[in-house]
Amino acid sequence: TSFASKFLRNNGITLFKVREETIKLLGKSDMYFFSPEHPPLTDPAQRALDWAVDEKIKS
Repeated sequence: TSFASKFLRNNGITLFKVREETIKLLGKSDMYFFSPEHPPLTDPAQRALDWAVDEKIKS
């Protein structure tokens, strides 16, 4: 584990506590608008991804 993760854990900052605070700030429905594993893409990033998929399909 990294120094940062050890520091956070040693100071009582856990994923669950961060989620709880996020729910307090944003509300539960906003928290599940997107998955942390799949955050929303910017328009240029989405266009680049679409282009890459199209190119792969063509080949």
